[in-house]
Amino acid sequence: MKSGHNSRNYGTLISKKNIDKKSKSAFVEDVVARTESQSDYFNKLGEYKCLIGVGPAGTGKTYLAIAKAVEALETQKVRRIVLVRPAVSAGEEIGFLPGGVEDKISPYMEPMKDALAQVMGTESAKRLINSGDVELAPIAFMRGRTLRDAFVVIDESQNLTFTQVKMVSTRLGDFSQVVLNGDLTQCDLELRHGEESGLKIMLDGLKKHGDSLGLKTIGYHEFTGKDVVRSETALEAIKLFDHIAKVAKPKGNDLV
Repeated sequence: MKSGHNSRNYGTLISKKNIDKKSKSAFVEDVVARTESQSDYFNKLGEYKCLIGVGPAGTGKTYLAIAKAVEALETQKVRRIVLVRPAVSAGEEIGFLPGGVEDKISPYMEPMKDALAQVMGTESAKRLINSGDVELAPIAFMRGRTLRDAFVVIDESQNLTFTQVKMVSTRLGDFSQVVLNGDLTQCDLELRHGEESGLKIMLDGLKKHGDSLGLKTIGYHEFTGKDVVRSETALEAIKLFDHIAKVAKPKGNDLV
């Protein structure tokens, strides 16, 4: 992640090197934090076995989490990476998509593939996916599994129900880690089904009771609009919608 507007570099987090002897040309690009918050988040990825990352789109949550996952694979801390997304779209129904289950799920996983390719290059990403070292899966496929020797990155976690968040966070086996990233202001569950985000429930509980319960392996990190590095337009859009949210309550796709 190269240095960008209104921020300074906080040091190279991952050096470019061969990440897997089985993947001769798999290289990780130099990953550099562009804000202090990104640097703190990356450090927390190495500290907690279960980390919640919340904040606006464009803050680098997914990119940095996948970079950490690749680093863990490279140093043999884990044997595989599991990239997960809920099959919840922005106002569209999965049942209307053509093809079988795999065809229907594929569009939802493309952002994860793109992030992996951005970290290590398109060909290297394809190679690790084809070899099974990187698995792409919808959240429904996690039920009943015990995740061992795996680094799990769950994107769009604000769209997980309470049951799904509980299911994923309690499936961790030995030498495994899970990252739940999301933007609580973009929860399709609340807009479409009136259901509170399971990620928000878990985060609120962690804030209120984490210390008293003595939780040491579960943590969280919150980004703000100041950490948006995607583009100036993305940052301005976030400012606009934050302002709208203060003066009007959204109902579906309308403002009332």
